[in-house]
Amino acid sequence: MCGHRTKEKQEEAFNSKHSKVHFPKSKHNSLPSKAVDVAPYPIDWNDLERFYNFGGYVRGIAESLGIKIRWGGDWNENLELKD
Repeated sequence: MCGHRTKEKQEEAFNSKHSKVHFPKSKHNSLPSKAVDVAPYPIDWNDLERFYNFGGYVRGIAESLGIKIRWGGDWNENLELKD
């Protein structure tokens, strides 16, 4: 799991192509972090169905708590979130 990223960690994520932006442009770079990376355990990067199910579960729990989130699996959706 990854929440806040320091400048060093953000640049490492960018250089390894795990992020598309340099520090401080990621939502991971604020304190508190406005982003968190999580995955279903055990992680199988080839099991996309499991990631979609997990994402749906997390979104459902967040919605039931009145928390607006945006999941990386739906970056193509036109969602507007307010801080």
